[in-house]
Amino acid sequence: MLVALLCASAFQVEAPAVPATEPRALERVVVIGASLSAGFGAEQTLAQVFAAALKPGHAEPVDYGDALFFTSPLSFGARMVEAALDEEPSLVLAVDFLFWFGYGSTDAEGGAMDSEDERLALLEHGLAFLARLECPLVVGDFPDMSEAVGRMISPAQMPEKATLPRLSQRVR
Repeated sequence: MLVALLCASAFQVEAPAVPATEPRALERVVVIGASLSAGFGAEQTLAQVFAAALKPGHAEPVDYGDALFFTSPLSFGARMVEAALDEEPSLVLAVDFLFWFGYGSTDAEGGAMDSEDERLALLEHGLAFLARLECPLVVGDFPDMSEAVGRMISPAQMPEKATLPRLSQRVR
């Protein structure tokens, strides 16, 4: 996911020709998501990287990425999608928006995550937020972050190995 995005950022992106009555995909780009979108550990946000890949003359992407998304995916997700809708986007980049709807230690009711099925139930909330967007949408699946346990994420936040493909399959 990230590698493809970074490779794409090395090229100038131009929207394909479309009839004048249809919005151009790159006309109003909005970024929503968590730490990757916010540029955590990097020098630039995803919106800045995407902007650098656009040909001159395109509007700057609107950036709603937030590194604190993990603290409350339901409230951050709802606010971000509402803000994105207010922008009337032609494209939404949500590459890590769903991450904390599968990772994390808090279920959809705000309690402790007691089962792996609760991760899938929480993911349904994230997908419902994104379903409100009526434009092209770029989302990521669920990477295996097991090497980050103890450094960037706690053991309670890590889905079981068998859950990761279930989460990614549901996104697809």
